[in-house]
Amino acid sequence: MIRKIVFPQQRTYLLELPEEFIGKEVEVLAFEVTDSSSTQGKVFANQSQDERLQYLKKALAPYRVDLSNYTFDRNEANDYE
Repeated sequence: MIRKIVFPQQRTYLLELPEEFIGKEVEVLAFEVTDSSSTQGKVFANQSQDERLQYLKKALAPYRVDLSNYTFDRNEANDYE
């Protein structure tokens, strides 16, 4: 799978496909990611994958649940009393 956010400067765009795609049916989609008046989406799209991952970890940190001490008890889960 290839996923790439680009900011084309002209109507034509050259897409290079990996060797494993050759001879296979491939779907190509193009759509606007953000409203063109919004700059936040453009800034986020220009960040590296690691920077985006760090941003998402920080944004989702308040919703994380610590499951490090969780153990699943099959008998308790299937207890119908």
